[in-house]
Amino acid sequence: MSDEQTEGNELGNRVGKYELRGEIGQGRMGTVYVAYDRTLDREVAVKILAPHLVCETPFVESFRQQLQSAARLDHPNIVTVHD
Repeated sequence: MSDEQTEGNELGNRVGKYELRGEIGQGRMGTVYVAYDRTLDREVAVKILAPHLVCETPFVESFRQQLQSAARLDHPNIVTVHD
């Protein structure tokens, strides 16, 4: 399995360069985890699309649109999208 692939969704596993540390919350489309970015040596939040939606094109496109919209925002009280 390459470093960019998910190695699982359980705590202690990695998703790409991120080490999942704990679940923050769940929503309709996925789960948000607190994670550690090994490259930048900092804590981040990682949102992972629910496994049953990965093959559902409308949900994947909606997820992508959410990311793109969030990436355009620039405010001190809003998290920054990095990856």
